[in-house]
Amino acid sequence: MTLKITTDDLNISIGFEGSTTDGDFTDPAVLLSRNVGIITAGNNLHIVDSLRSASKGTTSYYMYGVPYTEFLDHNGNNFNSASECYDYIANIISPKRNIVTLDGTRMDFSIDGASITLSVAGIGSTTLNLS
Repeated sequence: MTLKITTDDLNISIGFEGSTTDGDFTDPAVLLSRNVGIITAGNNLHIVDSLRSASKGTTSYYMYGVPYTEFLDHNGNNFNSASECYDYIANIISPKRNIVTLDGTRMDFSIDGASITLSVAGIGSTTLNLS
């Protein structure tokens, strides 16, 4: 079986459609991306329950030891390596700074400790001092 990786437009959630070969993970499985971590071990990936791991003080897994070849991207394409699959999932679960407005305009913001920079696609950017 394969696990198709899905997400919403803002990468708030990550889903794994399908089940592993040993059948321990059934669909639909949709998780809050901020509660998910990922670890590689050779050609296998471990999908970590970050919230439970933090509260229990030991690593807790959603999935453990799944070969990267069992994962598909959202279009159903295979990955060429464990690191490519890792990067794909990491991009979804990493903290986001992008905001998409109702009309589809993409905004980005960054905070460097002294200021906030706002950038709006096609318009420009501005920096606001925090002091």
